[in-house]
Amino acid sequence: LTLRRLHSEKVWLNVEVVVNSEKKPSGNTWHWSALAYAADQKQLGVMSWLIEIGMEVHDMRLFHYPAANCAATIGFIAGLELLKQNGCDLNRGDGQGIRPVHCAAISNQLPTLRMLHSSGCALNCVDIHMWDVTHYAALNGHQHVIQQLHDWGMPLDNEDNSGKTPAAYADSQGHPRCADLI
Repeated sequence: LTLRRLHSEKVWLNVEVVVNSEKKPSGNTWHWSALAYAADQKQLGVMSWLIEIGMEVHDMRLFHYPAANCAATIGFIAGLELLKQNGCDLNRGDGQGIRPVHCAAISNQLPTLRMLHSSGCALNCVDIHMWDVTHYAALNGHQHVIQQLHDWGMPLDNEDNSGKTPAAYADSQGHPRCADLI
């Protein structure tokens, strides 16, 4: 009822959730659309309703966190499938080139990564820092994700803009077994 009232007052489609991220080195403020926030809360019904009333499934502006990235980060496969059914390109990145496959890898969401891969999402994509899916998995020591990437034939030794490999990040973050796997 509240959502319908907000929609009738033309408010809901312009709602953004602002998140001041102190975990990011840049300290940038991130903006989430109402759709991204609904995805983050695993609110499939709210997501469906927002799409039905006209909310765009893509928001690729710099420092705007897309709904697909939110869903992939928390392993919300049903949300990703809904977004895809409504025209969301799951291969698109945000303003920094971060894609749902990156979000699934850094969050250890192996079933989500499998779903994205089976849906045709590219695994060899990179963000603006030239980080690929393996870099994201290695940073947090997600060995199962790295093993799956290896099984799919993904190169595990690509260098980023600074010349570091996923193994170097795994080692520097205290994940020696992960570094050895790479």
